[in-house]
Amino acid sequence: IAEPQQPFVIMPSRQSAMDSLMQVKERAGEGKPTICFVSGGPFLGKSRLIDEVAGKAANDGFTILKSFRTSLDSFTSFFPLRQIVSAAMIKCAMLTAGREIDNEVSAANYLVDENIFKKTDRVNIGSIVPT
Repeated sequence: IAEPQQPFVIMPSRQSAMDSLMQVKERAGEGKPTICFVSGGPFLGKSRLIDEVAGKAANDGFTILKSFRTSLDSFTSFFPLRQIVSAAMIKCAMLTAGREIDNEVSAANYLVDENIFKKTDRVNIGSIVPT
């Protein structure tokens, strides 16, 4: 049974962070390359804040690529990059194929078969995403 989700209410202490994230979204929407890092201690609302901005961005037509780290993957410094590259590769394959592609190996094979990726691209990406 799914629990009802609480509505998002920004804490006054987080309004500045929300404003900054919305400015990042606007810059990205203008085609300006933008990177944003969100950090802080546990249980401060970072994930919920990011989810709210990501939801607004998705509603505005953005493609959202997310990554997360846990204590279980703390020794794999490329894990967040691997998640994002994998998601981007799958999304690219699905958009060009016009069909569902659910894993990175199928996505890489499709992109190579369609000459979107060259075999050397697959090798380079394979060093980040095992394909």
